[in-house]
Amino acid sequence: MKKLKLSASDVQIAIAVAGKLESFLRTAIREELQRETVPLPRLGYSLKETAVILGVSYASVYRLNQRGELKCSNALRHKIVPRAEIVRFLSRAL
Repeated sequence: MKKLKLSASDVQIAIAVAGKLESFLRTAIREELQRETVPLPRLGYSLKETAVILGVSYASVYRLNQRGELKCSNALRHKIVPRAEIVRFLSRAL
């Protein structure tokens, strides 16, 4: 196998080209992923997000949950209020 002899300037040019190519590929991949990604609809909200949606305090949402007026999932580390439950609560409250 024959060894290539490169000058210092050739190496610098190769490094610069490799850097530009890497930057180009990262940008192209990022743009392609953004183009293909469709945001999924939110199916549930945290207690804090629910408070913002309802226009009340976090404590109020917490109390509604404790009284059973606003049901949420306890399956995860944080309580999640399903979107359907928020709609149900608002329709019954009006």
